[in-house]
Amino acid sequence: MNSLKYISVESIIHSLDPRTKLITTFMYLLLLFTIKDLTGFFVVAVCLAVIIRLAKVPFKTVFSCIKPILFLLIATFVFQVLTNSGDIVKSYGFITISRKGFYRAIHLSFRIILLVIGGAMISFTTTTTDIMNGVDRILAPLKKFGVPVSDLSFISVIAIKFIPILIDETSRIMNAQMARGTNFRSNIFSKGKNLITILIPVFLSAFDRSAAISEAMDSRCFKDTSNRTYRNALEYAKIDYIAYAVFATYAIAIVMM
Repeated sequence: MNSLKYISVESIIHSLDPRTKLITTFMYLLLLFTIKDLTGFFVVAVCLAVIIRLAKVPFKTVFSCIKPILFLLIATFVFQVLTNSGDIVKSYGFITISRKGFYRAIHLSFRIILLVIGGAMISFTTTTTDIMNGVDRILAPLKKFGVPVSDLSFISVIAIKFIPILIDETSRIMNAQMARGTNFRSNIFSKGKNLITILIPVFLSAFDRSAAISEAMDSRCFKDTSNRTYRNALEYAKIDYIAYAVFATYAIAIVMM
């Protein structure tokens, strides 16, 4: 599963400065928490679809990043439906479904989906090197206060690179466990118990890969990143200012709604 890897195509979104994409994505994620109704989520979804189209990223690839969190979405939806009180719509013994809980579950599910897709667009349209360069430039003022900005940006890129690797590892381990008879399509309680057989190997694999990266860096005498240079210097272009203006208009519209 390569659902979060960079897609190399020529598009308006790909040509934007990584700082523009990082800042607007961060603000987009914050704005999602201000939306309280389905109309707002619909507007955000339409705008996000336009961005995906401009980025020339296949919709199939975009929606594939939801698959790893599908269990989390279902669990969150069920939890919200069953734990919120209000006007009771259906009742099954001690289990009651309220109108308020149902709407809250829908809102939270939409928010999670839009958060994941919006965040994933950074990985689809920006190389990890550009992300590190952008984070380093954005946080550069903090260097005056002794904050190891270059180290933090480097760690961020390593973490981003690990995401698709761990997803692939999880898929491989899940297929191996299913081949041994583990049933992941049973009821929610058995499914949660069976997930332990996946989580432990994934964590152990992550630690092994971290140790391998550490040894590789030591063998190459990789020490300080504070004086790191970049092949491509970041400079804002006209398209970046247009992107900021469009996003500002979008943000004002969402807040007004």
